[in-house]
Amino acid sequence: MSSLTTAADIWVLTPEHEDFVAGAHYAAISMPWTFDRMALNTGINGQNRRALNIAKGILGQEMLKRALAKIGVAVQSQRKSHRSEDLFDLHVGLGGHTFRLDFKTTNYYTDYQPLGRDPLDRDLIIKNADYFGAEWFHFFPMLVPHTQIRTNIELYCFAIASSIDYRNQLFTGRSGERFAAFPYGEAYRFLCSRKLCDARERDGKGFFLSLRWHKAGLIEPDRLRVVVNGEWAGQLIQREASLTGSHDETVGPFSLVSSLELRADDFHEWMNGTISLHVVQNQFRGDVRDSQKVNINVHPREAIVFAKSGFCNLMLPRDYSLYVVGWCTKPDFLADCRQYSGWIWPNDKVNKWENMAWTQITGDDAKNLVGAGFRDCVGPTGTQLKAGWLKTHGRGGGACCYMYPNVSKGGGVKETNLYVLPRNLKTMGSLS
Repeated sequence: MSSLTTAADIWVLTPEHEDFVAGAHYAAISMPWTFDRMALNTGINGQNRRALNIAKGILGQEMLKRALAKIGVAVQSQRKSHRSEDLFDLHVGLGGHTFRLDFKTTNYYTDYQPLGRDPLDRDLIIKNADYFGAEWFHFFPMLVPHTQIRTNIELYCFAIASSIDYRNQLFTGRSGERFAAFPYGEAYRFLCSRKLCDARERDGKGFFLSLRWHKAGLIEPDRLRVVVNGEWAGQLIQREASLTGSHDETVGPFSLVSSLELRADDFHEWMNGTISLHVVQNQFRGDVRDSQKVNINVHPREAIVFAKSGFCNLMLPRDYSLYVVGWCTKPDFLADCRQYSGWIWPNDKVNKWENMAWTQITGDDAKNLVGAGFRDCVGPTGTQLKAGWLKTHGRGGGACCYMYPNVSKGGGVKETNLYVLPRNLKTMGSLS
């Protein structure tokens, strides 16, 4: 099978409108069933980031499926249900066998400050395909989170997504409009717990929500139509509440709530008012305990309040494209990873353009390395990591690279990752 050597080996894919729609749809309904591997906070911003990541994952999956089909590769997604644990996996046929493939995508934002980086293109990836030095702006690691290395994935495929930054704005260059907000904070466990959902559905007893529109002046719309996406009796349901500000609207029953949505015209008219959501009836009375043995069937007494700023647009930008770099088997990934160096974040006071070598192994580091099968990569003094790992500092950032640039404390990878380089990958065409 051919190894990646030229820019022409890298696929550049663009989405169709239906791909954007599929991503937005799954983001609106599936977040309670999607493992929060990065443990993002359950505040409003953290929930919106999770939803956009789901939209991105499904969008990329649809693009890759279509491209593989064009070269004759049999490919199936595992989305039999939004509740599926295999939501983001593909099964591909290779050499007469079927393999489970995980599609890994990182982001490059075209309207973000350059921070020493040249604009992304295929030639730039190839130019830096074998670089693993300290200068992070030349560094193109192909990343797998250390928490996923023990899964039963058999193949990895790596891509870099290019688009304007869609994380903190709603309108510029978007492919459409689908405005959603998500349960957050202390109420998240009660409204979104999978264990509670299963228990409620077994007993046929759910909960009801009361919604109210709090106007903030005469220029607010007289009415907001809010759709609550949820589940009941094993089925997706949508319950619409027409809020006038004069009384509460009660909807239910639910076994789980995924999101709230507003129609685009209502959203554009909305200014400074708020929507409040109360749990007004909890029919299920049994205890359901989390991993810390705490009963989570305790409905929140305080209202959950949504301002306009708490909503995100699940339709990603029109200029979204994917540079699909290549693929490898999991055994090859684990072997090739051992050729490289471990890095931590830059010390800006010394040199903000260079990562620092990973030369101190903490107790948590040792646990993660042993858990991933890398005990043999710690030097004889117990202080030097001789493997391709990028570390997070646990405060929202970590070691840096081209896709995760140094933007002070929040820059770099958000979790600890293993990596190989583009030079270690096989061409996408070799899958046929």
